[in-house]
Amino acid sequence: MDVEGAIQELCAATGATVEVARNLLEACQGDPERAAQLYFAEATGEAEVRPPDAVKVDVLYADQPRTDVPRDAVDAFRGFKDDSRELAKLFAPPEAMLFRGGLDKAKEKACEQGRWLLVNVQSSTEFASHRLNRDLWTDELVQSTVMASFVFWQTYHNADEGAKACHFYKLEHLPVIMVIDPVTGQKLVQWTGYVSPEKLMENLLPFLDRGPLDGGPPPVSLKRTRSNETPATKKPDHVQLGLSSDDAELAAAIAASLEASETAQETIGEGPSAVPEAADDAHEERESTELQDLLQAVQELQPEPDAGNPQSCRVAVRLPGGGRIQRRFLRDQRVRLLHVYCMQELEEARRGRAFQLSPSVPGSSPLQDMEATIAQSGVADSILNMKWTD
Repeated sequence: MDVEGAIQELCAATGATVEVARNLLEACQGDPERAAQLYFAEATGEAEVRPPDAVKVDVLYADQPRTDVPRDAVDAFRGFKDDSRELAKLFAPPEAMLFRGGLDKAKEKACEQGRWLLVNVQSSTEFASHRLNRDLWTDELVQSTVMASFVFWQTYHNADEGAKACHFYKLEHLPVIMVIDPVTGQKLVQWTGYVSPEKLMENLLPFLDRGPLDGGPPPVSLKRTRSNETPATKKPDHVQLGLSSDDAELAAAIAASLEASETAQETIGEGPSAVPEAADDAHEERESTELQDLLQAVQELQPEPDAGNPQSCRVAVRLPGGGRIQRRFLRDQRVRLLHVYCMQELEEARRGRAFQLSPSVPGSSPLQDMEATIAQSGVADSILNMKWTD
């Protein structure tokens, strides 16, 4: 059943409005029966009076609780009775990512760490706010990127700090996500409503190159220009190796390009000379070994691991021209596969142009150990920067 059909069915069965039915279906992952149960549970819950909570006395240690959460945000799913805990957990704020404190303190912390300040102002009455908690802030790649490169501050529009932020930055429609320069307090970019993980990551990429203390804000554009390095859609015409496998053809093309690049570097500034037969044999043996290694690496890329595989992770690569490619890998696969993947996707790299991959965190060193696993290198569920070295 399509979404509109499910909405009409739910409206007919419960008498709910189209908007209420749509929100219930989104909260229940499109299940009309569960949505109907939650609707009637809410209706029953509104007629009941909740007994007072028992008085508890305790001493708080470690992190202080959030004080910027209004009462209606805490009780957003109170009427759903037995399902309230499940829903509250499903739409819970990303506590592990959050900075605890006011906006001014968050700016100070971001300045101390040399990071941009990422702000999310929510409204408990807008379902898009709850979707951000459920779908955006739980994304592994978003979490790792935000925690590595930003100070993240979340508040509600009717909390004291949230009201100040709405007034100062003139926020009229919620929820809002914005990047703030912690040095000047200037709002650099803003998104309104629900934002998908892919869209947010694409637009946060410019902020990963440098921090607020590195000479002013980066160029930010919500409409990104198309990269000159587009993923390859077909094999180059010059690859005529006559191999029976597409994977073997790709590996041979990569090996040939690497050999051509290496040979060119060796012969710069040298006149023609005879190559000893023994050296020639050693070269051919090394070439065969490298081709077999590359072929094995290309074969390891197929098939791409499923998203539900607990050993899988997502790695995105930001291309030199500003575009991005990404796929899933197994955490125990070698870093070499990341390089082969880039060669597979970019014809310019496949032709032999040298490049390096490095984590997007400012000051990180390029990946050097090709035999280390993705997990050992600390790049699982992260973004890498690809840079030409010539």
